[in-house]
Amino acid sequence: MYLCSSGSYASAGADRARLPEVSPPTAWQSIKESHRKGADPMSAPDRGRGLMGMAVLAALLVGAVAGVSGKQALQEQRTRVKHPVLPPGIASSKAADYEQAVSRVMAMSEEEMLNLIPTQSAIRFCGCPNCSGGQQENNQFDWSIERPFELRCKFCGLVYPNEKYAATWVATGVNALGEQVTYRYYFDPHSGRDFWFEAHADYLRRAWFVNQCLALAQAYHLTRKPEYARRAALILDRFAQAYPHMAVLSQWPYQRRAVVKPTPPYPYAGGKWGRWMPDEVPGSLPEAYDLIYESDALDNLSQQQGVDVRQRIENDFFRATVEYVFTFGREPTGIHLGNMAPFYTRNIIHIGRVIGEPEYVHWGHRWVGQILRDRFFYDGMWCESPSYHYQTIDGVRRVVAALKGYSDSPGYQSAADGLHLESLDLEKQMPFIQKARRAPDLIAYPDGRICPVHDSWPASRPSPVREQSVSSLLPGFGHASLGRGRGANQLLAQLHFSGSYGHHHVDNLHFSLFAKGSELLSDIGYTHTKLRRWAVSTAGHNTVAIDRQNQSTKDADGDLLTFVPDLGGLSLVEARGERAYPGRAQVYRRELLMIPVSDADAYIVDIFRVQGGQIHDWLLHGSADAEMTAACSLPLTPREGTLLEPGEKWVEPIGESSGFPPYGVIRQVRQGRTEDDFSVTFRYADARPPSGAPADAGVRTYLLGGAATEVFLARSPRVRPAEGDDRKVYDYWMPQLVARRRGTAPLGNVFAAVHEPFRPQPFIREIRRLPLDPASAFAVALEVRHGDFTDTILSTLDEPPYPERRLPGGIVVSGRLAVVRERAGRVVAAWLVDGTRVAKGDFALTLEAPRYEGVLESATRRADGADADTFVTSALLPDGDALAGQWLIVTHGNGYTHGYEIRRVERREGKSILILQDDHGLRLTGEQTEECYFPRRKIQGPNRFFIAGTAAWPGSLSASP
Repeated sequence: MYLCSSGSYASAGADRARLPEVSPPTAWQSIKESHRKGADPMSAPDRGRGLMGMAVLAALLVGAVAGVSGKQALQEQRTRVKHPVLPPGIASSKAADYEQAVSRVMAMSEEEMLNLIPTQSAIRFCGCPNCSGGQQENNQFDWSIERPFELRCKFCGLVYPNEKYAATWVATGVNALGEQVTYRYYFDPHSGRDFWFEAHADYLRRAWFVNQCLALAQAYHLTRKPEYARRAALILDRFAQAYPHMAVLSQWPYQRRAVVKPTPPYPYAGGKWGRWMPDEVPGSLPEAYDLIYESDALDNLSQQQGVDVRQRIENDFFRATVEYVFTFGREPTGIHLGNMAPFYTRNIIHIGRVIGEPEYVHWGHRWVGQILRDRFFYDGMWCESPSYHYQTIDGVRRVVAALKGYSDSPGYQSAADGLHLESLDLEKQMPFIQKARRAPDLIAYPDGRICPVHDSWPASRPSPVREQSVSSLLPGFGHASLGRGRGANQLLAQLHFSGSYGHHHVDNLHFSLFAKGSELLSDIGYTHTKLRRWAVSTAGHNTVAIDRQNQSTKDADGDLLTFVPDLGGLSLVEARGERAYPGRAQVYRRELLMIPVSDADAYIVDIFRVQGGQIHDWLLHGSADAEMTAACSLPLTPREGTLLEPGEKWVEPIGESSGFPPYGVIRQVRQGRTEDDFSVTFRYADARPPSGAPADAGVRTYLLGGAATEVFLARSPRVRPAEGDDRKVYDYWMPQLVARRRGTAPLGNVFAAVHEPFRPQPFIREIRRLPLDPASAFAVALEVRHGDFTDTILSTLDEPPYPERRLPGGIVVSGRLAVVRERAGRVVAAWLVDGTRVAKGDFALTLEAPRYEGVLESATRRADGADADTFVTSALLPDGDALAGQWLIVTHGNGYTHGYEIRRVERREGKSILILQDDHGLRLTGEQTEECYFPRRKIQGPNRFFIAGTAAWPGSLSASP
C-alpha cells in the first residue's frame, strides 16, 4: 500500500493517512454554540486544515443588498435552511430495502470501515497488462468489498496484485500542504504503459463507500435509526479530513499517470477527487449530508472529536472542491459549458442549497442561460452529436430540477449578477428547454434508436417509437431526413452535413438508409475501441474521400442548398461541403431524391458532384448491426492485402487514441474495372438480423458509369458488436464498396447512384443512363423502370434563365430538377423543382415563379418580445399560405447557409413579412447579423434568401397511379 509521508497504517492491508490535528475537546462547547446561533461558518473556530483562500471566497460571496447588509442577508440565508433541503426522492414503503442495502457496511466495525476508506486521490483508468481485453482502460476489473484490495480482470481472469506484474515503480509528488505523496505501480517497458492497480482499487473502494454513505443517509431518513446517521457522518468526515491532503493526479487512458503540482492551473484530465475536472465536485455526498444534517450524529461526532464536523465537511471538503473547479473560471462560461458540466453544476447547486450558500445557486442559475444560448443551435440541437445532446439536455433538466422552487432570503441580492431569485421554475420560464429536449427525435429511427452520427451510441433508444415517418430537418445542426411510410414500411434516407464542434467525425455529406425495419446502410457511430479512428474517418462513412484523405475539421460546416419535404410524395434535399476539403475541393455537393413506387416501396436517387484533387473514392458500406453478404454485377478478382497504397505502413492500434491509416482496415478485397453501370446487392447473411428487421431484407445499389472506375468490393470492421472488448474488433465485418476514379487535378466527377431497399426481392427492372441534348457538366439524366412504370429523372445545376434540355422519348425540361412518370408511354405523374417547365407531347407542367430570391432587411423574434418570428424583405412574395411548409434558404454574409420553415406570408406597406414556424435565432442590425444561439457569430454582410419553386401533378401522390 501507499501513504502520505506523514501517515501510518492502523493495520496490515489498510491505508490510513494521518489526518489533520483537531481542536481540543474543551473547545467544543463554543463551537457548538456558534453553530447553533447561525454564525458565519467562515469565522468559526478551528475548522481543521486545508481552508487557505476561503476568506477570499467569503469576500466574493458577500455582496451589497437592498435594505440589508450583505453579510446579514447571507447569514439569514444560511440560518433559514431547513433540512433536508433537497427532495429525498425515496419511498417510505421501501425502508426494509434500504436497510438491506447497508447491511454489509453495518456489519463492519467503525475502525474496520474507516481503515478501508481511501484517503488519497485515486485512479479510474487502469488496464490489464496480461491481455488486450476491454477498451479505454475502463471498467476492466471485477471488484468486491469482500476482497477490497484485489482486482480480477473480467477478460483473462488474472488477479492483481501479483508477482508477475509487481508494482515496483514509484511516482512521488507533494500535496498542497507540502507533504510528500507516493504511489506504486507496474510499468511495461515494451508498450510504454503504466498500471496503477493500487490506486484503481482505491477508486473502486471509494465509489463503494460513496454509494453506501448515501444509502445509509436514506436508511436513516426512513427509519430514524441513529446508527445509520452515525456511519454516514463518519464516512463524510473521513473524506473531509482526507481531501486537504490529497494530491493532484493527471490521468487519461493509455497515457502516463503522474502526481502533478498542487497549485493552479490544474490539469483538466485529472484532479484530487475527480478523474477529470467535471468529477471534482462530489455527488451523492451532499445529498447524504442533507439527510443526516438534523440528526444527533454530527453533533455527537463533533463533541467526540472536539471540532465542528459540519464546518469541516462544508469547508474543507464541499467548498474546497467547488473552489478547485472555479480555478478553471469563476463564471459559468467557456470551459464550464461542456457536455459534462451539467453534472457538477447540479452538485454545486445542491451544495449551495444544503450549506446555505446562495452564490453557488446563482452560479447554477446563470449557467442554465449560458449553456442554452452558447452551446445549442437554434433548432434545439446540442452542438456535438445526438448522444451527447441527450446526455447534456438531461443534465440541463437535472440542473433545472435542482433549482426548482428555490428562493433567496428576503433582501438578498447576488453580488455576482445583481439578482434576487424567487420561486424558480425554469421549465416554464425557458420554453427552449422543451424544444431542445426532443430535437433529435426529428431524425431518430422509427424504432426509437438514435441517429448514430458523430459520437453517438447506435444501440441507444432515447426517442419514442413512431408509426409514421415524414421528412424532417435540423437546419442548425446540419442533418436532413427524407422520410415516408407507416409501420414496417417506414423509410428514412438521411444526409448529414454538420460542422465539427466536438465529438465529431469527418463525415460531411454522409448518407445512411433505414428501411424494412433496420439500418441497411450505416454510420458506425461511437466507439471507445482501438478502431475508433476507423469509425471517425472519412473512409469509414458513406461519402466521397478526395485523394484518400480525411476531411478537415476546422470551419467545416456544410451548407443546405435545397429542402423539399413533401412534393406530392416526392422529397428532396441537397447540401454542399467544400469546406470539408479546403483548398482541394471546388465542388463537393450531394443531392438525395426519394421517389415513391408504392405504399411499401420507394427508391433513392443519390447524386454526388465533386471537383478537386486527383483521386475520388465513392464509399458505401452495409449494416453495422448484422452480418451481410454483398454480390456485385461485375466480375471481380482477389487483391492481396488491404487498400493501403505502396509506402503506407500499418501500425496495429493499442487503444482509441491510436492513429493508423484507415484504408488499412479495408480487407478481403476483390477488384475490377469498368466504365459502365454496375450494381452491388447487400443482403442479411442469416435469419437473425437486428431485432425487428426481416431476414429477407436488403438493398441494391446501382452506380451509373460514364467514367473509368476501379471497383473494390471488400470487408471492413463494423465495430458495433465488439463494443467493450478490443479483442473482438476484427470478429465482425460488413461489406465495403469503394468506387475509385482517378485523373488530373482538379478532377471532376459525378457519382450517380440509385439505392433500392427491398423485401424479399428487388422491384426495379432496369436502370440506364440517358443522353442529354445539350449536354451539361454535372447534369444527370437517367431512367428507372419498375412494374409498369418508367421514371425519367433529370438533375442539373442550371440557373435562370433555364436552358431547354431534351431527353429521349420527347421529354423537354427547363429547370434544376424534373421527374416524369409514364405508363405505356403516357405521362401519369410529374414533379418540377426550381424550373419553368417539364413537358412531353401535349402534357406540360409549368411554374410561373420558378424561384423567389431577395435580401432580408430585418427580423423579429418572439423571444425578444415580438408577436411572431419573422423576416422582412422588399421582394414580392405571394401573400397568404401559398408558401406554407416550404423552406427558405438564407445565405449569410460569411457564405454559410441555413434553412427556415415558412408558416405564411403577409404583405404590409410594400414589404413581404415571412412568418416562420419557429425561432430563427437571429438579430439583424443593418449589415450585421448576430446569432442568438450557438455558435454565436457576428456576421457582416447581407442575408440573401432563396425559395425553390415547386410543382407536382397530380397534386398528391403517395404511391403509383
